[in-house]
Amino acid sequence: MQKTFLVAQTSRVSCTSDPDEALTSIAVRGQWDAELRTETARALRACVTETPRAVLADLSDLGDPAGNSAQTWQTAARFASESRIPTRILVCAAPPRVRRRLTAESARYPVAVADSIGAARVLLGPFQGWNHRRFALRLPPEPASVVAARALAGAACVEYHLAHLIHPARLIISELAANAVEHAETDFAVQVSVRGPLLHLAVRDQDPQQPHLIEAGPGPASTALLARGCGLRVVTEAATAWGALPCPDGKTVWATLAIGGRPLP
Repeated sequence: MQKTFLVAQTSRVSCTSDPDEALTSIAVRGQWDAELRTETARALRACVTETPRAVLADLSDLGDPAGNSAQTWQTAARFASESRIPTRILVCAAPPRVRRRLTAESARYPVAVADSIGAARVLLGPFQGWNHRRFALRLPPEPASVVAARALAGAACVEYHLAHLIHPARLIISELAANAVEHAETDFAVQVSVRGPLLHLAVRDQDPQQPHLIEAGPGPASTALLARGCGLRVVTEAATAWGALPCPDGKTVWATLAIGGRPLP
């Protein structure tokens, strides 16, 4: 499975994450065709893989009189279900044919529908947090903050009884925090939580610029991983999946680690 799920914004598909509510919105615009299906599927897979509690799909500007996009939303719901990811798919302001297909009794993976994004938020209700305590810190763009972020990740793993994930969690959060300090140069928030079968690690800063994975040059792999600007390659090697999502005030760079079936307290 491809490990990198960077969400690429296009003129017809855009994504926005709300980390405080653990929601991601995806807006799809234009006439539904093969190209738009590919763009939407790529972005939607990225959004679901980040494991928010819900993905809200805004189809108010989508042209799909035949309802062909329904299969894409059902596929996303199936992916979440089969992966045991605790993410709901809610389709908002869908064209009539899409709505009928999504709500048909014959649908194997039914998808909830709502008249608008606002109505979908009401349907979801207030966010009560995940089943396990979340660890969070707000930090300034200083080198010492990387140490604090790393300590937070280690403490979370201990609290969650996930000692086998301490090393990769600390490694990943160090790289993400270091990038926020060096490149974003803004205050940033670090959060560690358990989402279904995954340990979720995230760093949110106030710079909208998305990260870029630098391809490894010639030479030994160990040398490439240590090269300046290649920290995200370390994340790619260590994480189960990772990516970035735009936020209203910047971006969130996230990574997940599979818990591996070990019981949680």
